[in-house]
Amino acid sequence: MAEKGFGVKEINLIGASGTPTITSPNNINLNAANVAISTNVSIGGTLSVTGNVSVGGTLTYENVTNVDSVGVITAREHVVVGGGLSVVGISTLGDIVKIMSGLELQTNGTLDLLTSTSSSGIDIQSSSSVQISQNGFPNHEYARFTNTGVDLKYSNSTKLTTTNTGVTVTGTLAATAVTGDGSALTGIAVTEAPVTDYTITGSNPNYYFHGGGVDETAGNPDLYLIRGQKYRFNNTTGSGHPFKIRVSNGGTNYIDGLTGDDEGVQFFTVPYSAPASLVYQCEIHPGMVGNIYLRGAGGNETNVGVTTFSQTTSGVAGVTVTSQGLHHYEEGTFTPFLSATSSAPSITYGSERGGKYTRIGNIVFYSLGFQMTAFSGGSGEVYIGGFPYVGSGTPGWDGAHVFRDCSAIGLNSRTNTLGAWMEISPASGYPWLRLQTMSSTSSFAAGAIAPSSITTGRITVHGHYKVG
Repeated sequence: MAEKGFGVKEINLIGASGTPTITSPNNINLNAANVAISTNVSIGGTLSVTGNVSVGGTLTYENVTNVDSVGVITAREHVVVGGGLSVVGISTLGDIVKIMSGLELQTNGTLDLLTSTSSSGIDIQSSSSVQISQNGFPNHEYARFTNTGVDLKYSNSTKLTTTNTGVTVTGTLAATAVTGDGSALTGIAVTEAPVTDYTITGSNPNYYFHGGGVDETAGNPDLYLIRGQKYRFNNTTGSGHPFKIRVSNGGTNYIDGLTGDDEGVQFFTVPYSAPASLVYQCEIHPGMVGNIYLRGAGGNETNVGVTTFSQTTSGVAGVTVTSQGLHHYEEGTFTPFLSATSSAPSITYGSERGGKYTRIGNIVFYSLGFQMTAFSGGSGEVYIGGFPYVGSGTPGWDGAHVFRDCSAIGLNSRTNTLGAWMEISPASGYPWLRLQTMSSTSSFAAGAIAPSSITTGRITVHGHYKVG
């Protein structure tokens, strides 16, 4: 071929088979305004481009060392950055981005995640501070980390700050548990703690109480509270059994000194003016009801147990002390009547009729009187009935009974002495005092009084007797 230049308008490489080949011992230079290749180009060696390469479609390459792109670069597999990645503008990454061997940037479809598979964890460092904030309006700052402390914020307002001396909390601190003895705490307003904390469980028909010394297995147990003290009732049954405190079974709600929620936690500071007893009751199930007995502060008391006094007991030979407790005190009135053991007489009473008693421990002290304007009939032994308690012990040992102004008993007072003893079982449902007389001139033997010895008039008696 000639070693001179020549010009051609078009070269067509035509062959029946195989691949046409252009060979040159040196470089082949294509010098034109544009070199257009309408089909694929396969380069077996290195393609060196001193100018720009403009690709209208897709540029597919493997193991590229340097890429400088103005537009979007889509990599089918891994992009390995050796000396650093400098990106100006926004880079959109559609899958997991791995940095080194343990740190990953990814999304789970709901949240964007920064994760690490390294056993050493993640260390976030900054020469100034690290700030976590909301992206976009209103751009709230959530947390700020510096070498002098940490600030945790709510709506850009700092709520917790750490310093070299401790932690400062702005606002309410709610905690389910606090440990330590609190000896170094200062500036805390002290509120009165409840003297007893009751936790309430149960279902119809029983409430059960836990705490305060109550038998936890007993349904609807009695509670004993002290006036002036504060109690906590934690009703864990909720709306199923609202816990009400009332003046009586089915009565009005007692609200003095009571705060809180009857379906949750209530505090009850018992007023000094509280009555001797109240009840607790389920608002829905009336059968879930129990007694609350109040003590102290000069108020009345009921259902009081045995009180044992500090005292020196008898040391006399033959004396046996059986009790040192005062377990009963009671005052009241009763209506006395006269009757007989076999058949009751017909009696009309006047306006004077009544009895009073006081029980202290096991002894009943009484006084009674009545006037009869008409009396007839009856048989058997005469007695006085209507007493508040039956006697106890062997008859004759029960006490003493003194008769005064007994004009209705028609016996000769010169030869008859009146006496009586309290029976240990009732007659016709009433405790009764059997009347006796001692008329013998040779002994002090006692005998019964018959209805025939009774007439109109007055009978008054006072005394005392022992009860069981």
